[in-house]
Amino acid sequence: MDSYSLSQIKALRLVAKTENDFKDSYTDTTSMIGYRTSLEAVMGKIDDRLSRLAGINTGPTKDKSIKESLMEKAALKISGSGFNYADDINDVILREKMRINKTDFAQRNETEKKNLASLVYDELSPALILAALEPYRVKPADMTDLQTKIKDYNETIVNPQINIYTGADLRMEIRQFIKDGFMWVDKFEKMMGHFEGTEFYTIFFKSKNIIDRSHRFKKPLSYIKGRTINFEDESELLHAEVFIQGEDKYRVFSDEEAMFNLGAHQEGEQLLVAVKPGYKRWEQVVEIKKGEDIEMDIDMEPEDPITNNTEDTPPE
Repeated sequence: MDSYSLSQIKALRLVAKTENDFKDSYTDTTSMIGYRTSLEAVMGKIDDRLSRLAGINTGPTKDKSIKESLMEKAALKISGSGFNYADDINDVILREKMRINKTDFAQRNETEKKNLASLVYDELSPALILAALEPYRVKPADMTDLQTKIKDYNETIVNPQINIYTGADLRMEIRQFIKDGFMWVDKFEKMMGHFEGTEFYTIFFKSKNIIDRSHRFKKPLSYIKGRTINFEDESELLHAEVFIQGEDKYRVFSDEEAMFNLGAHQEGEQLLVAVKPGYKRWEQVVEIKKGEDIEMDIDMEPEDPITNNTEDTPPE
């Protein structure tokens, strides 16, 4: 998987974790619960496809090597116990059969390695012997595990190239699921006004900033940097959304110090926009030149309070 997609998945995981950690904050908000459940489902699908892709990317050779190692370790553990058991009961034939070490596996070809592990299973799996091996730390589950590992290793020999999905198919599905994940995060963001001032609100937007940065797959021509400020009292405004009109996908949010750093991708005059709930939309034309950063503060004016007609309301 390309590094850009992996960075997007990492950002989605962070948002999903944030939402899960603070799910008790919105137990009465049906929409939020639904959005979180949907995002978790998307992440589950991504994890499933990544797991399948990893199986393909490792290739048949590495997959076979891993399963061979697992089979060998299981067989050596059980054969060692079988050797001690045979020695205690003075069964010379069984003891010689169980005299197995790593070199014995290393010197054999694929089929012979499988046959050697099968020998251990066949000699020690009969019920009477298996029961006698209990004091030697061999349980029925260990024997079943060895049988499974032999079968898995044999599959890599017989069918080394079986893959249900091709890598291209899986990558395409993952990219679509990433888009689905961003859609649910955007829906979540629209509800965050209910939680302004809470720890949940702060952590969510830290996570969201990582997602916004992960969208910047195209290198900016220059940057617009500065702070978002309350026009009336010059206090810092956190989590204000800043973007260039027509380049919404590169939008950013001011951080915990009200700082923003926005990449610009087209030269010439561009309309810089800032929005935040409770404040008037801010706009200003800026001149973008390649390699020339712009430093500026954005002064946002609070919306006019809604006044009610109280002429007929008696004083308290």
